[in-house]
Amino acid sequence: MDEKAARTIQTILVDGTFTLAGLAAAALGIWYVWEGNAGLAATGLGGGLVLLFAATIHRFESLKGLGMEAKTKELKFQVDKAERALAQLRDLAEFTGTNLLRMISAGGRHGSATSMDNSYKVSRDVKKLFADASSKPETVRTALEFWARYAAIDMFSTKLRDMQSTFESRIRQMGEDAAKLQGNDCADLVRRSQALREFQLGAQKGLGSWELHEFPSRLRRIVEEAPDLLSVQREQWRADFAPAITQLQYLADNLDYGDHEYWGEISRKRG
Repeated sequence: MDEKAARTIQTILVDGTFTLAGLAAAALGIWYVWEGNAGLAATGLGGGLVLLFAATIHRFESLKGLGMEAKTKELKFQVDKAERALAQLRDLAEFTGTNLLRMISAGGRHGSATSMDNSYKVSRDVKKLFADASSKPETVRTALEFWARYAAIDMFSTKLRDMQSTFESRIRQMGEDAAKLQGNDCADLVRRSQALREFQLGAQKGLGSWELHEFPSRLRRIVEEAPDLLSVQREQWRADFAPAITQLQYLADNLDYGDHEYWGEISRKRG
């Protein structure tokens, strides 16, 4: 017996078995209908239909000749088209979200100010937009980093502005002390006073080009490396800057605010 004949016999046996089992199950279901047992009747009729369908499923291949293959190709084309449209929508969302954050975050540097609160809200909306568009994590981070850098700039500038009175007070005191001295002692104190002034003026040099992760250490260095601060002044600002440094580190790691109340205070100070 050749392979084709064997396969034909096998198909007949399988189809016959499924057909008989399906008819038996359907008959049992009808009997349960007569008995008034709805649950078992539904089970029997359902099982019978499934078995009868299984007995004839191989015949559905003949539908190819009735145009089903063309319909399948058309469906695949439409799916591919939808996937391309989704990719284009994602690109549009990423472009729009990124540039919206750039405009909102940079606003107010040379004109009317954009509040930190508003910038934060926009950043969360853009993050959600990217999530809905299934954007890649690196794309989301690139966009949010732009907003986060400006938030860090606002934090750094505000804390440095808070410290200006200490710089000015110390420089003034050193000038008064120098006026009471003579010769090398006077010259040395004047030189140290000038060094503190240069440190004060250069504290935020290149601020706009710093990387996000640099802000915590740069703010810490303001306190630790400022020359000729009195010990009590250094301790005061070390304690004052500690939460700001913590918030900047959280911002760099998570691209989000850690303590919203603290950032709200910074926003109010910035005005």
